[in-house]
Amino acid sequence: MDSSDKTDPAPARTPPPFSFGRFDLLLAIVVLFLSIGIYHSVLTQGLMRDDFCWLSLAREGLSDSSIVFSRFVSGFFRPVVHLSFFSTYAAFGDQAWPYYATNLFLDAACTLLVAWLAMQLTRSRVAAAVAVAMFVTHPHHAEVVAWVSARTSSLMAMFSLLALIGWTKFRERSTSRWATVTLFAFAAALGSKEEAAILLPLIVLLDWIVLRDPSRRPMRAGPRAGRPPVVLFTVCCAILAAYLAAQYAFQSSNPIVTGGGFSLRGEGFVRALWRIPRLFLHKHVASPRWAVTGFLVLAAVATGMLRTSAVELRRTGMFGLALALLAVLPTSFFESADHPMRYDYFATCGSAIAWGAVAAASIDRLRQASPTMATRLIAVLLLCTLGLATPAQAYRLRQSLRPFESDARLGGKVHAAMVAIAPDLENARQKRASVIVAAPPLPLLDMQCLCHLVSGIPRESVKPVYNGDTKQSATTNETRIGWRDASGQFVTTAPGKPAG
Repeated sequence: MDSSDKTDPAPARTPPPFSFGRFDLLLAIVVLFLSIGIYHSVLTQGLMRDDFCWLSLAREGLSDSSIVFSRFVSGFFRPVVHLSFFSTYAAFGDQAWPYYATNLFLDAACTLLVAWLAMQLTRSRVAAAVAVAMFVTHPHHAEVVAWVSARTSSLMAMFSLLALIGWTKFRERSTSRWATVTLFAFAAALGSKEEAAILLPLIVLLDWIVLRDPSRRPMRAGPRAGRPPVVLFTVCCAILAAYLAAQYAFQSSNPIVTGGGFSLRGEGFVRALWRIPRLFLHKHVASPRWAVTGFLVLAAVATGMLRTSAVELRRTGMFGLALALLAVLPTSFFESADHPMRYDYFATCGSAIAWGAVAAASIDRLRQASPTMATRLIAVLLLCTLGLATPAQAYRLRQSLRPFESDARLGGKVHAAMVAIAPDLENARQKRASVIVAAPPLPLLDMQCLCHLVSGIPRESVKPVYNGDTKQSATTNETRIGWRDASGQFVTTAPGKPAG
């Protein structure tokens, strides 16, 4: 080892312990104000679609806690999502705004965790701030916040980010506390959404791309220093196996399955692989050719900037891109026309971190004593592009919120009308009468769950009657309710009385 190696102070590269200082507090305040400013309109929305199913199960779960594991919506095993609905329902009932406020809080928490992970990997506050700006304004987050049932994506992303942060801290400090955080977050992410299984390859990539830096090695030394990560990763694999076993065991007893999921059979897996790059560009950038071409040029310039930057920024940029591409993999099993934006939520975490690393690299190049004029110009153009992208994304996000307003308006109207006839439904429940819904304004399952939510009527007792059916009157053991769209009310016909 020559003298130059001895003069290089290795402790200078050791990351400082995380603390909530002025910058962190300011960042949290900015994130909160940005989230409220962008999503404040959703707080006045009504419930819609699968929301009534989740709340119906939450009402039932207050008296039977086994529902957390034995019943689930859309054929997925997600007990953590059940618990989130149970806790909100126990405190606020079926009021809509607390559920939207929870979604908004989860999105803000994910934004802060993106900043925390970016800061841990890059050791740059600039990278963390840019990652926040790119993440909180991303247009694909509209569905996750503006639809209560879509909180599965934000819950999965929040615990997944916490698991990656826990793994990073564990690899740097090798403490049992961060090992516990990693295991808990990994299990909670799986319990929120089955796509969290991609955490296993992500942990491997994180260890291989970023954490191989000598300055990030555990403080402990000795022959057993490398064993704890292997043990921790093995436990994570065991948790995944237990989750799959539980999902297989409980899915057969699910009485409220509405379909969903995907299959890896036949050529579906091969077809999904070649669709990944196209989905990544079309869903995360734009569909016009000029926009895709511009993004590729921008990515090439950003790659050149990262090649000459600090090793932390370069490796973090690589990991962010790997996270984004890997997180898009589950979405490739859906056809483009049926591809909800919420499935891209976790992928935007990686893209935001990657762009944060690019911004930090550009600023570092500007701070250097004698960079070339071309390098300075490229750095300035990159920073201007990222700066202009934030308001452009925020505008697109506001536009993406509009389609949910009409659905939420109808759902809130039907919900309020159902509450108004709650005494009649309660009377039908006591008499064990069936409820006939004439021309239901919502899909059958939503109407069944809404009737159960409001009055506890068994879901299977609610049946629809559409226009053109021959049956025009209620029998002695049926209660008919008809929707009047003009007045936004239900008209009830008691058992044994002719329909009006």
